[in-house]
Amino acid sequence: MNSFCMERPLSGDHELVLGGYGQVAKALRDGIHPDGKYKRPLRDVRLGHVVTKISRPAGAAAAGGAKRGAVCKVYVKNQKKPIEAHVVLCTLPLGVLQHGDVAFEPKLPPFKQSAIDNLGMGTENRVAMLFDPADVFWPEDAHFLRPVRGRYTFANLHALGLTGVLCAWVRAKHIEEVEAMTDVEAFEDVMSTLRSMFRERVVQPREYKVTRWSQDPFSRGSYSYVPVGAFKVRIPYTGPHTTAFAW
Repeated sequence: MNSFCMERPLSGDHELVLGGYGQVAKALRDGIHPDGKYKRPLRDVRLGHVVTKISRPAGAAAAGGAKRGAVCKVYVKNQKKPIEAHVVLCTLPLGVLQHGDVAFEPKLPPFKQSAIDNLGMGTENRVAMLFDPADVFWPEDAHFLRPVRGRYTFANLHALGLTGVLCAWVRAKHIEEVEAMTDVEAFEDVMSTLRSMFRERVVQPREYKVTRWSQDPFSRGSYSYVPVGAFKVRIPYTGPHTTAFAW
């Protein structure tokens, strides 16, 4: 538990990034600096490219790295020619790495593969609902609504700036049960919980969205954690010439 904030609760107010984290990617693409000026926009942003394999040049893992001019290659689904680069920064989710959706050539060293295999990947799903602002029937100022029983607890995003949005969080022990439901079944189950809490005041939302992070091939979960029995190991850094292409 020493790696989780529940032992040392975070101070301060609950906050929400209005507009979503997509704004960060957009700012990087456009080269927007915090001071509002445009500086070094990313020249090549490719969406809809599903990576299947990443290879590094021969000798990249040896002291001094690969020979000058050698490149890494990124293979993409339904694309014959790989994308070439001097360096590949891999930020794949742990769940994707554990599932083996992307191959590495040569294979990852044992100490890294062992870390991937032994970390845990968890899931926490949502049923987000958008109501008309005039139809808000729950307490508007409370950040969380926590019924004593049931499959869900509720985050009041309306209080955090997302007008009319109430989000049901699926409780951990019910994750698989709710993921097995259809969208309509999950939504109706949430609405049934709300009716038990607010009776006749409950109205239908304008729209809703159900997440299933463990089934998403581009995430295969929603958070990583250190499981019971695992431990941290520090890998010593022996200088800038240890490897030019770190696996």
